[in-house]
Amino acid sequence: MALIQDHTQFFARIHIHGLTLEHGERKPITLERYISFPPPVMVEKCKSHTPTDIDLSPRALDPVFNLTARVRFESPKTTGKDVDSNPGNSLGYGRAGLVFPLDVLSISPSDDPHAADLMAQLPPLCIKVATPGYARSLAREAWFYEYLDAMGLTGVLAPRCYGVFHAALGTSRSKVAIGS
Repeated sequence: MALIQDHTQFFARIHIHGLTLEHGERKPITLERYISFPPPVMVEKCKSHTPTDIDLSPRALDPVFNLTARVRFESPKTTGKDVDSNPGNSLGYGRAGLVFPLDVLSISPSDDPHAADLMAQLPPLCIKVATPGYARSLAREAWFYEYLDAMGLTGVLAPRCYGVFHAALGTSRSKVAIGS
């Protein structure tokens, strides 16, 4: 079995169960892989480049796997005046987002010979969900992880497994909530 160093580079999308609620009912959500930190576009300073010149689409990955996972809520559900002390019963939280541990359910396509190796070697996973207005901050964080990885510091200063995945939440007609 070959040792896999950068696990998330194999995943084009992640299906997560138990993270979102819509109208009080749990709904799975699919996150698509995106580049970690798209550059800002300054049209007035660079007339030759327009926003359509920059590819912000998900990364092309080969082989392409899908990961299916379920959120594991670590803390007991909080009620009353202490609700704000642990929003969504997350593992951790801050200004930019909430962190939830994940239980990996499957990797597909399962008939690919690399899927079993990947499943056996996955480290414990968690998901950090950006709070409104902070998605770019989390993408910047992933960019720094990529830089530290290039310096050979993955697993020392930076996580062994990271990536930026994106999904739009909610529409004008529905309200989507994160948490338990």
